Amino acid sequence: MKAAKVRQLNTKLALVFASGDACQFDWSHEHVEIDCVPQTIKVAHFRLAYSRQMFVAASFTAVSSQRRIWF
Repeated sequence: MKAAKVRQLNTKLALVFASGDACQFDWSHEHVEIDCVPQTIKVAHFRLAYSRQMFVAASFTAVSSQRRIWF
């Protein structure tokens, strides 16, 4: 049996996204001190794929929209 030749191609696929089409999203828990009180806050990080602009939203609790902080 003859061994098959494998041809390796050096290809690159450029990712193109329409505005508002996709984003990268992640959560983290950060330890901060606010008014001399140590607290743990939840932080949402997301980056738009089209413009690469980054947004960060921090919240004391996941459901409290009144206490959300945008950066």
